[in-house]
Amino acid sequence: MGVILKGENRYTLRKYEDGEWHLFRAKSTNGNCSLLEKISVCGEMKTNKHFTQDYRFRTDNEMRKICYLLGREVCSVCVGHLYETLTLEERMVMNNDLLIQKN
Repeated sequence: MGVILKGENRYTLRKYEDGEWHLFRAKSTNGNCSLLEKISVCGEMKTNKHFTQDYRFRTDNEMRKICYLLGREVCSVCVGHLYETLTLEERMVMNNDLLIQKN
C-alpha cells in the first residue's frame, strides 16, 4: 500500500450479502486500520452487519479505481463521496487513467 501521508483520507469498502458494496471512512492508529464510524458513508449500512468481502484501508485514488472496476455493484452514494472533492481537471485525468487501465 505504500507510505501513509499525514492527512490522507482512507477508506474500507465492504460487500454485503445482498451483493452491494458500501464505503466506510477509516484511519490508522499505530499501524492498525480501524473504521471511523459505525455506519457507511451513505448511511445505509452498519459495520455490525455480516459482509462477505472487503478492501481495507485504501486511499481516495485507490478506492476510486476499485469502485470503477466493480461498477454498478457499488452503492452510488458511496462512490459519489469519493468524487466530491475533485476538481474538474482532476476528474478528467482520473477518468482517462481508468479507461486506459480497464482496456
